Amino acid sequence: MNFFLKHIRPNDYSPLPTSLASPTSVHQPKRAFSRRYVALVLFLTLSAALNLILFFCPPKYYPRTALDNYQALNHNPLIDADSLPLTSASEPLELAHEQHAVVTSLYTDAFAGAVATLGHSLRRANTTARLLVLYLPDRVSPHALCLATASGFEPHPVARIPPPHRGRGVYAHFLDQFTKLNVWTLDALGVKSLVYLDADTLVRRNFDELFALPFAFAAVPDVFPTGQGFALSLNAGVLVLRPSTAVFHDM
Repeated sequence: MNFFLKHIRPNDYSPLPTSLASPTSVHQPKRAFSRRYVALVLFLTLSAALNLILFFCPPKYYPRTALDNYQALNHNPLIDADSLPLTSASEPLELAHEQHAVVTSLYTDAFAGAVATLGHSLRRANTTARLLVLYLPDRVSPHALCLATASGFEPHPVARIPPPHRGRGVYAHFLDQFTKLNVWTLDALGVKSLVYLDADTLVRRNFDELFALPFAFAAVPDVFPTGQGFALSLNAGVLVLRPSTAVFHDM
């Protein structure tokens, strides 16, 4: 018992090593508080600066248009009532040739050869439709137009339609693509249904059955074979539509 009491007397304990009570461990909470304070001050300063910038230099917002994919463009009917009943197999070939058209476009001389090649592929597919090429008279030379129409395309001059917002956000090679909207005015030429093909497409077989579709507009999305899937937007390189100048002015 005396041995046990001897070893629990307070005077017998040795003081703690000074390394355990180092200044670093004692002042660490103060340093952590200091860092939080500096971070808070920086956050408030940056927030105030950003609010001042937005107040004196507010961002510009453009009005939403039909090209922004924000509106539901469903006020035009999906089915063209004038096309019903569908074209029958007994329709005269001459009538089908005048009312159906395969349309392409030519905005520069560079695609004249492509248009001619597309025309040859259409002839090999034995299409019964007339061939029309929309071109810009001030940008396409007579020599290029002669080459483009060598395979049977009828030239049809159109005015250029500039892109919205002065082309902001549009790739340079797409700046003339809004001129393609002129296809909706081809009802003035007696066309009731058409298939639009970009000049860099190639026809592998006959697709005259598309002219009998009663839909006012049809298109397909982009499909990416690299694993990206498909886009929600449409690919404007292949279109099926029933032209209407009224719809063109509505757009």
